[in-house]
Amino acid sequence: MYPSTKTTLTCIVTPYLVVKPPNLDRYFIPDSVTVSQLSNDAANAISRLSRPFGCALSLFLGQTVSITISEAAMTPEDVEILENDVPFKGYYRIETYRLRHRLFAGGWSEPMRREVLERGHAAAVVLFDPDRDELVLIEQFRIGALVALAAPCVTMERTPWLWEIVAGIIDDGEQPEEVARREALEEAGCEVRELEFACQFLVTPGVCSESITVYCGRVDASHVGGVHGLDHEHEDIRVSAVPSSEVFDWLDDGRFVNATAIVALQWFRLRYKEFRRKWRGKDTP
Repeated sequence: MYPSTKTTLTCIVTPYLVVKPPNLDRYFIPDSVTVSQLSNDAANAISRLSRPFGCALSLFLGQTVSITISEAAMTPEDVEILENDVPFKGYYRIETYRLRHRLFAGGWSEPMRREVLERGHAAAVVLFDPDRDELVLIEQFRIGALVALAAPCVTMERTPWLWEIVAGIIDDGEQPEEVARREALEEAGCEVRELEFACQFLVTPGVCSESITVYCGRVDASHVGGVHGLDHEHEDIRVSAVPSSEVFDWLDDGRFVNATAIVALQWFRLRYKEFRRKWRGKDTP
């Protein structure tokens, strides 16, 4: 379900119940009026509508009234792909698109070229031990952070070893929940005993298609620690159990620079008391 945008306009009711607001290349019409009731000019205007509109209109002919126009949000159907190519394919791939899309003011954009980095989709999980009141975090090297730190505008903590939450790529045929549980074992040595969906977001939609599905998982952090990861993937991951209050301080201090960790941990922070209350003591005999 896509949200709608509502706009209130002042206008004069015409015999054909058609309104053209100033500075907008669109005509609006109440749902109850059909094209057969319209003049030729109005009918032609309606034929140029870029999408249907619903209007709540007080029908006082010739008088100035206020109307509320509800416009549905843009959808993928408002984009036309003209060409698609794959100029590079390695561990990741780059796709190029030639496309056009509908405009807010009506009509279509000129054709444009866009490049998209395709690296798949991922799942991440906030690992929480409600009895010890600790969150399980990981540290690992990131090449993107190393390159970013060379830019003079980047003033964050000067290390490419980042504090993160557990996350991994969703392989073909896998569900995000499966990945969250698998990666918790591989990267942190934690068995997820209970899992709840948190949120889903796009990492950098201006250039990449990757989405992250975030979960919150109940774990026992009493034996957490050491170095984990898969040798064939060159993973060297240090695992730590950190008190929740300290993690929240790190959020405030800017110690986290990984976007997935920031989004997921801020989400958890808003619901911390709720999860502590409902999960605490579940493993007590």
